[in-house]
Amino acid sequence: MLGVCENKIRIIDSEDKIGFANEYGKILIKPQFEIATSFHKGKAIVGEKCKKIPWDEHAKEGDCHHYSIVCENQGFINENGEILKLGKYQFEDIVNEINWKPDDEEY
Repeated sequence: MLGVCENKIRIIDSEDKIGFANEYGKILIKPQFEIATSFHKGKAIVGEKCKKIPWDEHAKEGDCHHYSIVCENQGFINENGEILKLGKYQFEDIVNEINWKPDDEEY
């Protein structure tokens, strides 16, 4: 099933917080994160205090808008939603620490 990774689907609530549900819609991890990757080997990368940085500040209305998301704090959670690490870390450092890989279906 597209979008399901390790039996979890990312969900977004009305306040744009991200959590996870199972394929039947049961919430497993309540929405609480500003960003969250898919799970890989029982861990997902999360971030807080994030902002969007546009790639092209001079894009016109109707243009395709691309941006990067930069977070002041990043870390990772386990499959129960417990924060195992969160602080002023670089995304790439967290990726390397937990050997996180993107879900093939996402890319």
